[in-house]
Amino acid sequence: MLIVLGLEPDGPMDTLVQTTPAIPKRVDTSALPDAPIGDAPEVAMLAGNRRLAALWEHMAAALDSQPWLPSAALEAARSRTATMHGLSWAATPVPIGDPLVQACVAVAEMFVADVHAVTDDMAARVVDLAGPEAFTTLAAALAIWEGIYRLAATWGWEPPDRRASHPAHGLGPTTSPVT
Repeated sequence: MLIVLGLEPDGPMDTLVQTTPAIPKRVDTSALPDAPIGDAPEVAMLAGNRRLAALWEHMAAALDSQPWLPSAALEAARSRTATMHGLSWAATPVPIGDPLVQACVAVAEMFVADVHAVTDDMAARVVDLAGPEAFTTLAAALAIWEGIYRLAATWGWEPPDRRASHPAHGLGPTTSPVT
């Protein structure tokens, strides 16, 4: 994450690992009902761990409500991240004529292909068009989406409504195609 934010050290790194400060606000998931939390495919994928699913929804709501990066640019980057992992179920058509959308998609493509290859010029383009908060938001979102979509691709996971037409999909870490 530091690399994509342009904070990679110039020389050898000190081996001292600093602890991450505690997040002051936590989502209370202790009293979640037994019913499904939401209908987003990512929430369904995380349904085996209700707290992760609740946190995913909390994160998605925070991204939806953030003021720095327009939703079209954020959605285009999310969709391209999913597409690059071969997850057609998570892809949505987005217009790419807007320069900010193009810049965000370019960063998303490079982030998935090789995070070290996200250039200063690519970051500067997003910053020039929308500000440094927009790039920070994009980088954090890409790290989260890249992880969840890589996991979905590794598991061969698809949303429940697509499993009937793709019986080999819908696998999770505790299921197997072998009967």
